[in-house]
Amino acid sequence: MPSHGFIRYLLLLCMICADFASPRELYAQNTNEEYRMAWVTRLEWPNADQTKAKTYIDNCMSSLAANNFNAVLFQVRGQCDVHYPSPDEPWATTYQWKNPGWNPLQYALEAAHKNGLEFHAYINTHVMSRITPPAETTPQHLYNLHGPNAKGDDCWLIHDRDGNPVKQPSSGYLWMSPGHPEASLWTRRQILYVVNNYTVDGVHLDRVRTPTSYNDTYSHDPVTVRRFYGEGNPDGVGWGDFMRRQITDDLRRIYGQIAMTRPKCKMSATPLGALLTDETSHHQGYGNAYRYCYQDGYRWVKEGCLDFVVPQIYYTGVNFQNLLADWLERTDAHRPIVAGSATDSATVPIEELLWEYRNMRSQGASGWSVYSYSSIGTYLDAIKQQFAAPAPVPSMPWKTSPTCGILTGTVRDAEGNPLTDACVVLADDTLKNASGTAPYNHLTGADGFYAILNVPAGTTHTLTFSKWGKASVVEKGVIVRVGKVTNIDAQFTNVVPEPTEDPEEIIIETYDSAGVLNTNYSEELTTSSQYFGRTVAKSTAPGLIGSGARYIGTGGQGASGVFRPRLTAAGNYNIYVTLSSGSNNVSPGVVWDVVTDKTSLTSGTVDLSYTNAAVVNKWYKLAGPVSLPRGSYTCVRLTNTNPNSSNVKGRMSMDAVKFEPVPKAKVGEWVEYGF
Repeated sequence: MPSHGFIRYLLLLCMICADFASPRELYAQNTNEEYRMAWVTRLEWPNADQTKAKTYIDNCMSSLAANNFNAVLFQVRGQCDVHYPSPDEPWATTYQWKNPGWNPLQYALEAAHKNGLEFHAYINTHVMSRITPPAETTPQHLYNLHGPNAKGDDCWLIHDRDGNPVKQPSSGYLWMSPGHPEASLWTRRQILYVVNNYTVDGVHLDRVRTPTSYNDTYSHDPVTVRRFYGEGNPDGVGWGDFMRRQITDDLRRIYGQIAMTRPKCKMSATPLGALLTDETSHHQGYGNAYRYCYQDGYRWVKEGCLDFVVPQIYYTGVNFQNLLADWLERTDAHRPIVAGSATDSATVPIEELLWEYRNMRSQGASGWSVYSYSSIGTYLDAIKQQFAAPAPVPSMPWKTSPTCGILTGTVRDAEGNPLTDACVVLADDTLKNASGTAPYNHLTGADGFYAILNVPAGTTHTLTFSKWGKASVVEKGVIVRVGKVTNIDAQFTNVVPEPTEDPEEIIIETYDSAGVLNTNYSEELTTSSQYFGRTVAKSTAPGLIGSGARYIGTGGQGASGVFRPRLTAAGNYNIYVTLSSGSNNVSPGVVWDVVTDKTSLTSGTVDLSYTNAAVVNKWYKLAGPVSLPRGSYTCVRLTNTNPNSSNVKGRMSMDAVKFEPVPKAKVGEWVEYGF
């Protein structure tokens, strides 16, 4: 968690501005419940000298308690190395990767409880390493198992848009792919190990994201890409929504698995504060973690994937009041919002820091956390004046007086092996799919585990388990008790189901009827000077409803348009293309290629010119029948080879591609004749 400089607007007269009034405001004014927290990072307390480390911990806990803090976020896992004995991960570099002869986590936990503080084990989730570990550690560091030297599916690093692993640090770290189920399972196991072996009051997750990137889209590792085009993307959403779902689903599974063994243990996370900036947000300007880091923090709160959230509201050039208002309004008061401030290495004026605390209360948030402990010493006297008396932590009725339950389970194949991306649907799920038209498609992790949160009690439910190529399993009459976790496992048989879906005809136009660029169409450029434009010319071939088409003109040799359908069923397909009669459409010798999972199935050339009567305003057959798999594994790429491309009578124009299923041969009826 980095520290940042501050540029605040000290709008003291706006502390109780009516624009931000909410039900939370009344709550804040009428109760003294609130979190008063401090982050204590692995960059502060660890020391190879056991005595010095213990002294720091003792002083930290007693000081926080004496100044009326009530909880500590204490970091025990950095980048796949830890400050406690672990069966899976090595000791941190502080101890030269070796057992220091004591258990810092246990010591800090006992010190916190001795001083009346809640202890939340602070854990980084998606960073693999900050420095290169030794070639051999015990246990072996994940860097050596699934880092830069691992190949193919065994490499868990994020990959760039070209499919190359990112082997150089980004934001100071090597990062793990959120879309790789094995990597996600590894992290979940480490979190559950802490929860099940220590009486921590909570787990607090950081780095729950990819690194910020404005020029790339993570992570295009082979496993994530296959899942995006296949069963891992059951709603067929775009890349951003798909990546955000990976992180949210991971949090849901972690929450559900914690509830199975330690239901009172709290789970929180600290996303970037500037989450989503749009025309409706109070905050305008810097930051958009929703888009660039795939953090869907508002959703984490609204869907109950966390017990509380601590957004990092301490960036250069941002307005604390506006960002906090966005968090409060966009989470609909579902779970506590604890505002995260920072001292910026003790350079922030104390008046500003205390104003943020008071503004937090005036807006009705549920507490305040300061980053970080080592820099708040000079502020403590002033902070204690604000924390005039001890305060209880916020109540959490969904834990103490729940009205719902949780469903969990493991899905396996006929041989008992866990299945990744098996789909689990709760018929009356209040959580909906991407289009909002049907129940959410919950997916299993690499261990076959799923979790469905906030399931209504007092009624019976139906669960449907499905997996491509397997007969579905339906479990009816499922009963969930209030405040309990009901575990429903499922196992598929080896029976191959009869196809329930016939292949459908799919037409992909570059623009839809509203003039919006189709998400199933993309473009590939070979130089930075190439660009695609929009033309109003439109084919009149049957079945088209879009508006206009795409083209590339001057300097467009080598550029491609890519059409990628989401096929509802495997089958044989004929593939067609069409072109408008626009007189600038002149691109002879366009190369077309049908590709499935990076393998070319068939290719050829076509004259995409307005003079070609076979393709203008008609469906021209490129190939077929071609056997194609279900999902989005297949694409048709059209590449401009014209060295004389120009904006006048030299454009390659792309309008639409059609995938037409070839009917299956039917067995004739048996007719019986007498003799």
